[in-house]
Amino acid sequence: MYTVIVADDEYMVKRSLSKLIETSGEPFRVAGEAEDGQEALELADRLSPDLIITDIRMPVMDGLELIEALKHRKGTAEIVVLSGYDDFGYAQRALRAGVFDYLLKPVKPQLLVALLQRLSDKLGKNRHAATKRSEWLQYSRNKAGPLAERIWLLNREEVQAGLSGLHADLMEDEPEPAELKERYSDLLTLVTAELENRSGGTIASAAIEPLTWPDAAERIAEAAVAYADAVMEELRATRKWGTQHYLHRAVEHIREHYAKPTLDLQEVADLCEMSPSYFSRVFKQEIGVSFIHYLTGLRLDQAKALLEDPRYKTYEIAQTIGYEDYPHFAKMFKKQIGLSPSEYRKRLGIK
Repeated sequence: MYTVIVADDEYMVKRSLSKLIETSGEPFRVAGEAEDGQEALELADRLSPDLIITDIRMPVMDGLELIEALKHRKGTAEIVVLSGYDDFGYAQRALRAGVFDYLLKPVKPQLLVALLQRLSDKLGKNRHAATKRSEWLQYSRNKAGPLAERIWLLNREEVQAGLSGLHADLMEDEPEPAELKERYSDLLTLVTAELENRSGGTIASAAIEPLTWPDAAERIAEAAVAYADAVMEELRATRKWGTQHYLHRAVEHIREHYAKPTLDLQEVADLCEMSPSYFSRVFKQEIGVSFIHYLTGLRLDQAKALLEDPRYKTYEIAQTIGYEDYPHFAKMFKKQIGLSPSEYRKRLGIK
């Protein structure tokens, strides 16, 4: 049901018009009546109607002034003007101002019904489009965070997979190219805002210009991937300046928590705000050994120090340095040191 405000300074005109609307069989309901344009404006602010039918000539504020005031308020109501034959010039001015249509007084019921039918079709399409856009924006808000997370962690494979899934969702209702590009614009704007928030506003990400992308759907999908690649490259360039800081943080964390059985690559990569694959590559490049070799080396160095103290049993040492499974510890120790823990102790003269 669509709501209507009727504005006219003649009481009988308002009453007859309201009755015609209510009995037209079309989905319109008169929510308010006004004596002049000022009153109609106040009603519009309060009721947010779908349709305003207004006379051209009224005291205080006439119909043309009302139309202008409504435009400044950026309302969404459709406007229909009423005019007599003598005021037809005013009606033409109203049409140029963007009103939906005009009706001549006295209003003929069949013309009003035809106008309401056309309005119902237009409002229905507008409402459907608004609902679709609202649903899409909610979808974008839900997807922007996870996609931004993948970009932030420089995980290109997951970014591509995420964008591929999003593109399939976008194409489900077979949108026109302009609508598809608008959807990408909404999504990537939210993604970029999330990334700028994460970086403290320090990234000057590539300009988002989906509306200028090619019309072919597959080219639009490729442009979205290229955009994500450009942002990730920018993030990589930014982080090169802070690589030592990140690695220092990683090494300190490993040294402090090496005895925790659950310590793994994912935990340290998350600490450095990198994907595991990217962190693993940077760590080996800068430190010279892989993460697991570094962690194992720390643990076994500590094991050797503890094996020099006869107060500790070998299984206790394994648990102390992060190995809950003693056979696994013994296997790792022999592989790296060349001796079993017991043999190592014998070499030290400890039984």
